[in-house]
Amino acid sequence: MDKLPFPARHLVPLEKYGTHAFTVSTSRGCPFGCTFCQVSGKDGLKWRHRSAANIIEEIKELIKNHPNIKKVSGPEGKRPMVFFVDDNFMVSIERVEEICNKIMEEGIKIYWDANARVDTIANISEDILDLFKKSGCMHLFLGVESGSEKILKSYNKRIKKKDVLKSAERLKKKGIFFTGLFILGYIDETNSDLNATIQFAKKMDPTIVSFRILIPLPGTKIYEKYIKDDLITDFNYFNYTSGKQIIKHKENLERWVLKCYMMYYLRPRKEYLDLGMWKMLFQIYR
Repeated sequence: MDKLPFPARHLVPLEKYGTHAFTVSTSRGCPFGCTFCQVSGKDGLKWRHRSAANIIEEIKELIKNHPNIKKVSGPEGKRPMVFFVDDNFMVSIERVEEICNKIMEEGIKIYWDANARVDTIANISEDILDLFKKSGCMHLFLGVESGSEKILKSYNKRIKKKDVLKSAERLKKKGIFFTGLFILGYIDETNSDLNATIQFAKKMDPTIVSFRILIPLPGTKIYEKYIKDDLITDFNYFNYTSGKQIIKHKENLERWVLKCYMMYYLRPRKEYLDLGMWKMLFQIYR
């Protein structure tokens, strides 16, 4: 993949879009094969990646060519933000470690975030987590999907709920913000399963939580099953937004999403009074 040219960002006036984050793709494919995820169907189960040196060169080019990009306020002042958009940035921790070390060795002042599996964060060493923080890791997306063991098995997630809680606790101790990602609406997901997801999200207590309705994307195993069982009600891809219910289900999933957000964010929590945290998150995601 190092032979591929960097994206032709000079063709797009990035500064006019009000963006606060450069997106950088460092790999293709994912070896885990979750049944709802399009990556394994689109890019395959074989993981291919760029070298740390090649990634660092792209980041340096970004900073050099876009000096006026809006910066994010964080613990080390204002810096450019880089989002590693790989479905799973941390398939190889050794490579991530090399990237972090090169960021520090070359004096690159950025913040970064990425997608990560909870079992990775739960099991890596304290030294690696410290390296994440020192190199500018501000935030991670953690795919949890459900608080029901039955549904996790249906998604082929291959994670344990204890690892979810452990990863959350470790990131909190390091001062790294994180988003917990959840999906509602598998075929046989019951009222009890959905309530389990809400309760587990509260127990995990991520900085930000995301509840989305299941979308059977072409190329996924779930899509094949939903097509076979005639469970898809809408084939207009403009409605495939994870906010609209385009599948048959005995529950009103759009109402469940609203219920999940209300039960999560309206509960008492002292961190909600931290205006500095919300100001920073608003800058990143507005």
